[in-house]
Amino acid sequence: MKPYYEDRLATIYHSDCRDILSTLPKASAIVTDPPYELGFMGKSWDSKGISFQKETWGIVREACLSGAMLLSFGGTRTFHRIACAIENAGWEYRDTLMWVYGSGFPKSLDISKAIDKVTKRIDLFEPFARHFKEQRILKGLSHKDIARYFPSKTNGLTGCVWNWENAMSVPTMAQWHILKPLLDLMDDFLPLIQRLETEREIVGKGHSGLTDCKFYGEMPKEYNITTPATPEAQLWNGYGTALKPAYEPIILAMNPLDGTFANNALKHGVAGLNIDECRIETEDSLKGGQYSGKDRADASCYGKHRNLSPESYKQPLGRFPANFIHDGSQMVMELFPQTKSGKDVNPTKGPTMNRWLGPNSKYLGVNYGDNGSAARFFYCAKASKAERDRGLGDMPNVEGAHVNQSGRRYGGGNRENWQDPYKRPTVKNNHPTVKPLALMTYLVKLVKMPGYNLIVDSFMGSGTTLLACIRLGIPCIGIDNDEKSCEIAAKRCSPK
Repeated sequence: MKPYYEDRLATIYHSDCRDILSTLPKASAIVTDPPYELGFMGKSWDSKGISFQKETWGIVREACLSGAMLLSFGGTRTFHRIACAIENAGWEYRDTLMWVYGSGFPKSLDISKAIDKVTKRIDLFEPFARHFKEQRILKGLSHKDIARYFPSKTNGLTGCVWNWENAMSVPTMAQWHILKPLLDLMDDFLPLIQRLETEREIVGKGHSGLTDCKFYGEMPKEYNITTPATPEAQLWNGYGTALKPAYEPIILAMNPLDGTFANNALKHGVAGLNIDECRIETEDSLKGGQYSGKDRADASCYGKHRNLSPESYKQPLGRFPANFIHDGSQMVMELFPQTKSGKDVNPTKGPTMNRWLGPNSKYLGVNYGDNGSAARFFYCAKASKAERDRGLGDMPNVEGAHVNQSGRRYGGGNRENWQDPYKRPTVKNNHPTVKPLALMTYLVKLVKMPGYNLIVDSFMGSGTTLLACIRLGIPCIGIDNDEKSCEIAAKRCSPK
């Protein structure tokens, strides 16, 4: 099959991965973000069940070398089904990483408001539902045609039209003003909508935290804070239907080895994880264990450790990589406690650890020099608006860069990269699940081998995995059956 895009490192195919993987060279690793099968934002590609099928992951496994690692994102509600499909396809499940972030927003229905909309009025909704459906059909419009006028908070499609036609709710006044001329709706239903709109008393304003990105200015969207209008709604005031999303699991699996790790490394050039290159840099002393100042005559200090001294200590390259990754946001950082680790060989420095080790501990008086937020143990990743649209037009080609309405540039990059604030990307990266480039670079580095490398993203989306591979100089292949995604990925990967 002819590639959609190809350059020195990256190749893109517009295809179903199941149809093409068997024709490609064997992959050294798979790093991918498959559909979570949630029907997210009304996207058809997220509701076909492909990620839940062991056959899918069997085809992916057959396209890999023995010992190849798989890193696959998943959603909190459905990743278990993806994980089962992966394991049932013959992959060896190794771990589950967690990517934790503070930028998610709750997708929760206010049950009190929903009750106020339906209490003692359901019989009034049905005539509107019949009239609405008749007019929609008369105008030759589909559910999707109308839903596009009422996008979700993330600009996706919602189920509002289905709800109206099935007498689950009626439009708001703002929605009515759009629907009336569109469908020639009768004014007979206007009093009902006005009544529902005004019955809940407005007691304040809230900010959603979402933004209007025109000119890349950030303007929090306001919403009304209201009080329940009926006794039933009062009873359910404060109840919702979902929690705020704050993490995504990442499944780590391995194609079964050909013998041992050592044998697989020598025979296939693939084995394990790239630990040292993924260590978390630190200036803290990591002294501990055999270098902690323990009495060398202690019987518990056995073997070669008995002959080591604190002077033998050599600082590691960094902290050992963990299966927990966070974005460094304040909301996440506040979740971590203050901790201490790494015993100081000089017992005269700093506070003692009596209350940690107990009054009878023989290590009484040994101090811990490495202290601070426990977040220091983990890798941080952040995304930016500029990063999503990098390479899609004449937008600033600088990670972390934003341009506000006045033309002032902020948030990363160098002065020579300042740009005209009214220049906009010729193509927008509107893919709903773009991952941070720093995060994907870290994950790709984790599965990078010392010799042969070919990273494959079987569900490429807008191509961030490929960008990470290019950044690290690793050959890569991306596959996606959505042509628009292939176009965006190709533009992002093109040399500038």
